[in-house]
Amino acid sequence: MSMGLASFILLLTAVGCTAGTNEKSAYEHALMINGCEGKLFKFGRDPEKDAATALAKGDQRFLGVFGFTSMISTREIAQLNYHPKFQEIVAQSGVRMIEGTSDSFGNDDACFQNMAAIYAQIYNETVIAAASEIGTTKRSPDE
Repeated sequence: MSMGLASFILLLTAVGCTAGTNEKSAYEHALMINGCEGKLFKFGRDPEKDAATALAKGDQRFLGVFGFTSMISTREIAQLNYHPKFQEIVAQSGVRMIEGTSDSFGNDDACFQNMAAIYAQIYNETVIAAASEIGTTKRSPDE
């Protein structure tokens, strides 16, 4: 097995398979697999906790990253804003993009871009779970 294939399999395991682990440990594991341990990112380090804090303040916006296009996703759904089940909830709730994300070749920090995407995915899963519990969404109180 080549090193590239082994790394790919480890990344899939870290991001896609969380059986027996919670999302925080999946995020922490993804940090390790991507070689990003010890790096501090301005978007945070605990997507579940950060989403819960935002939700408690009334901010139900989803989190997105800039790439070739804006990505508002979860680990299971690539584009929430185009998905029939979630399109309306994303439009109602709004989206806050992670500053500094880009598909630009000048973006030298692959850890930042990769981990921002994974962070946003887990964050968005928390927002969806909360919206399902209360059955409604709204934009941030300051909008």
